[in-house]
Amino acid sequence: AADPLGQRLGEELQCLVEAGLSELAAREREVLLGRYGLHGREPQTLEDLAAQLKLTRERVRQIQQEALAKLKRRLARQGIDREAFF
Repeated sequence: AADPLGQRLGEELQCLVEAGLSELAAREREVLLGRYGLHGREPQTLEDLAAQLKLTRERVRQIQQEALAKLKRRLARQGIDREAFF
């Protein structure tokens, strides 16, 4: 049987992440969606995303790190830390 509280918390975290993603620049959002396989996508390598976005692998990695930092700061402002995800 599913844990209703755990399920609800998971849904709330998903909503917060979605809200954070919507505030990112289009390229940052595209990199995170691709790298982590969000919205039903298969996870992509840095090389695949670099070719798709016509960037270098290193630039895609930098965009990924910048976007993750922005999401982390946004969630921290809302009182959500890394432990909430595990």
